[in-house]
Formats: sequence, structure tokens, C-alpha cells
Amino acid sequence: MVERIVPRAAIVAPGEAWESLLREVWASRIEPHERVVYDAPPAWDRARLREQVSSLSSGFQIVRIDASTVAAFRALDDAFSYNFSSNAVFRRDGVGFGVLHDGQFVAGCSSFTIGGGKLEFEIETHRDFRERDLATAVGARMVLYCLGFVNPQPYRSFYLV
Repeated sequence: MVERIVPRAAIVAPGEAWESLLREVWASRIEPHERVVYDAPPAWDRARLREQVSSLSSGFQIVRIDASTVAAFRALDDAFSYNFSSNAVFRRDGVGFGVLHDGQFVAGCSSFTIGGGKLEFEIETHRDFRERDLATAVGARMVLYCLGFVNPQPYRSFYLV
């Protein structure tokens, strides 16, 4: 199974035995990256999150990624879904929200990795649209979607290069 992992995949090992196996099989091609899972605030300010979502300027709209939009979403940045083997698998197992402007995605937030009751976000904004709070708005939309999925334990992931 470990041999079938494709390059650029993010791998979250469930323990030291898996980490050892990854290092044994992939040796110098494995790059460890420390991750941190943040504690949830005592109470999410849902009104504030909704305010951040609705703060987009005229001409920008947040949409949930579906079958008709996943390819265009991935075109903005393939990091949104490259951990999923296909667009169909992303639609089935992942979740994403994108910011549309003039029919094009200019920012987005997706489930970069999912597993063990955890979800890691990937947020990207097209360089021509930065400094407009698009990442804040789309990130807030994802948090509203995911409220209740919190795990305060740190974990480590690996990238196969």
C-alpha cells in the first residue's frame, strides 16, 4: 500500500510505526512537515463569521464546489484537490468553497487533507486579487461549514517528493 503513494501526496501517519515504514520505503524522498491543530475558541462567533463571509465587494460571490465547478476550481490552484485521485473523488470525499469574479475563481478554500476526524484547509488567492479579504471570507465560509470538527492534538504529515 505504501508503495502506491503518488508524488506530491500529503500523508498523515497514524503513529510511529507508520512513520518508520514511510521512511523505510521512501527514504530521502519523504519530507516531514510539522502541523498544528488549533483549539477551538470556547464559543465560535457565528455572527462574526457570517459577517466576514458577507463582506465581499460587489462582483464577488462564494460558491460551494460541485460537479460543474470542480475543474475550474482546481485550475486556480491544483493544491485544492491534488491529494484526491480525481475530481470525482474530491467531490465525493472533499469539500471546497470558491470565490467567483466575472465567472472565474479568484480565491478558494478546500479540504487539503481529511482523516482521523481531522480536516486541514488549503486557502489560496490569485495574486491579482490579494489584499481584498477574499481568503478571510472564504475561510470563514469553510469554518461555518465545518463547525464542530475540532481536534486539539498536534500531528505530523509527510510529502513524497
